[in-house]
Amino acid sequence: PRITPGDKPLGELVAHEYGHIILESAVRYQDVPRWLNEGLAMYLSAEWSWDDNLSMARAVIGGGAIPLNDIEYLNRFNAAKAQVAYSESFLAFKYFLDTYGASSLRILLAEIASGRPIDAAMTAAIGADTDAFEREFSRFLQGRYNIVSFLFDSNLFWILLAMVVIVGFIFVRLRRRRRIEQLDDYEALHSTDFDYGETEKPDEDKPWD
Repeated sequence: PRITPGDKPLGELVAHEYGHIILESAVRYQDVPRWLNEGLAMYLSAEWSWDDNLSMARAVIGGGAIPLNDIEYLNRFNAAKAQVAYSESFLAFKYFLDTYGASSLRILLAEIASGRPIDAAMTAAIGADTDAFEREFSRFLQGRYNIVSFLFDSNLFWILLAMVVIVGFIFVRLRRRRRIEQLDDYEALHSTDFDYGETEKPDEDKPWD
């Protein structure tokens, strides 16, 4: 089960736990990799959220992605790392399903149920062992998550948006002021009300030279 289920809807929690029960029954209670166990449960309960997506973006870009084997120690992780582990488990399971299909998943579970080691079961299912699968999955993560997705982090996005609005406002004000100054200069240059000063009237009593 997830470590911090308190904020999850009841239906989602029930579906998640039911996913664990289905998997345990399918493999006849043989040991299953934690990423596969949690990933399938999250997939069946449709737990994927935007927060999960952002946590994975930060982890992959920051070099914090977790090796699939290390997810076995999920219960020792802090909350932030645990979220990455659950998110990564979901993505690993979905990648397996999308790439190799439901038939390969059935083969994998049947091989595990027969007692075969996970490497042998994975090879029988997809023609590659767990290390090769993890390398494929790692390339998938690197391709999916990059700086663009990170910029859509909710907090960072609003900070950047606020900065853009402020800079845009300042730019518009400066541009408007410059145009007003240009109009003032133009009107002054072409005005017909130019002050030529007072002209001296001729003195009628003074004889002309």
